[in-house]
Amino acid sequence: MPRKNLTTNPACEINANDWEGTGGGGRNAVTGFDRNWGYRRTGQTGTVWLSTPKAAAVAGDVCIASVYLKGSASMSGLRTYLIFRNSSGVEISDSGSAFVDLPTAGTVYRLSRTATAPANTATFHIEVWLELPASTDTVDATAALSELGSTLGTYADGETSGWVWDGTQYNSTSSELDPAAIADPPAYFRRVTPGRR
Repeated sequence: MPRKNLTTNPACEINANDWEGTGGGGRNAVTGFDRNWGYRRTGQTGTVWLSTPKAAAVAGDVCIASVYLKGSASMSGLRTYLIFRNSSGVEISDSGSAFVDLPTAGTVYRLSRTATAPANTATFHIEVWLELPASTDTVDATAALSELGSTLGTYADGETSGWVWDGTQYNSTSSELDPAAIADPPAYFRRVTPGRR
């Protein structure tokens, strides 16, 4: 079955809309990732948080989400949650925290969480709490993936081969093209060699 990334603006390619964080954050060019842009938190010490854009879901859906992070310094004890919100945007539940470390500065790590959506769910997203050692330190996040199901797939969006944007390029959900349709396209899409039938 074709996959679907339910995250809109998953890699900050145009702006940082729908990405959020303590004291704000912003779109920045990033390196070391599969995408060239991301959301950056900096200019603060102590506990900060960042969250990915919200994805649609309903009660009973098994939801899985991931995001790639890179810190300019070694960071430990990051808390990662899958947050569920109702149609008014109010948080109604979370998955409970998973503690992870970013032990090596400048190395990209993938964080993920999965949980079943509770009653009254309208959206879900990943939220990460971390400690910035110094105000000059940064943490970059990009390539947010949100899917329904319990299997964590490789990151993909409308720029990935075999995928398309469902709406505005870079700023909408994205879908994998049906592999069966690609392998056996309708007759009117098949190439006809002149002089042959």
